[in-house]
Parts: sequence; structure tokens; C-alpha cells
Amino acid sequence: MEIIKRDISEEEFYKLNYPILFENGKYNKRFGVLTIQNDNYAFAWRSELIEPVILKANSYTVCVGVDQNCTLIDVNKKLIERFNLLYNLFDIKLFNDIILIITELEIISVHTIDFKKSNSHPLPDLFEEIIIDNKQITVKCSENTSTVIHF
Repeated sequence: MEIIKRDISEEEFYKLNYPILFENGKYNKRFGVLTIQNDNYAFAWRSELIEPVILKANSYTVCVGVDQNCTLIDVNKKLIERFNLLYNLFDIKLFNDIILIITELEIISVHTIDFKKSNSHPLPDLFEEIIIDNKQITVKCSENTSTVIHF
């Protein structure tokens, strides 16, 4: 599955008739189009210097996130699941069949099969690093704190 992201102008964004993955209303500063196979999706975000995180989770699932937005796309079913995050997105990782939406102060786990949120894992401090092992995840945070998440 080929995934292509391209930046577009604000004017072009509002003229397009593509499904919108996410946007921030009047706070949008950057605009883009994501092409997955032959389908196009538009999105907009407010951070001028931060690029969206794009993860191909499996042969039919793509995750896109930036700022406090994360969207999962099932390209076979044309299903889009949006997550409005409480904290800024840091990264998106895959652990077995679970998508990990990593924010500054929590990790949200979502099943790749049905996009159902399985859990929210609060962090003891600001996220710094994630170490993924066979059956557990160790999250290192600022102030020399850490937490272990078991699956």
C-alpha cells in the first residue's frame, strides 16, 4: 500500500471534496492531502513546525496524527475513526495488533481490527521514550520516572 502526503494551500483545502481526517477550524496553519492507494483525504493542523505522524499499521490500516488529533483509516472498509486527544501527540507505534497513540501525558491503546479504544494509560510525567518488549511496554518519562504497561 502506497501512502503519499503532500502539502496544499488553505484555498485548495477548502475547495477539495475529500473526506476530512481532522482540522482545527480557524486555528489551521498548514494543510495537506494524504493519498492512500487511489483514495484522497484532506487534513489541516495548527503547528507550523511539526509534521504529522503517519503509520502504516498493517495492509489495510493507516494512522495519521498531529497536535491533538489522531485518525485511523481502514482503506478496505473506507472507515475513519477520529480521536480528539487531551494532550499533544508525540508518536504512534504498533505493538502486535494494538496501535499505541502516544501523547505527552498518556498512551491510548486501540485495536487494529475494530478501532475500539481498549485503554488509556496515564503517564507519571512528560513522555520521553518507549521501549517495546514481547509482552510489555516500558515508558520512560521526565523527572526520571517510568511506568510499565502489560498486555
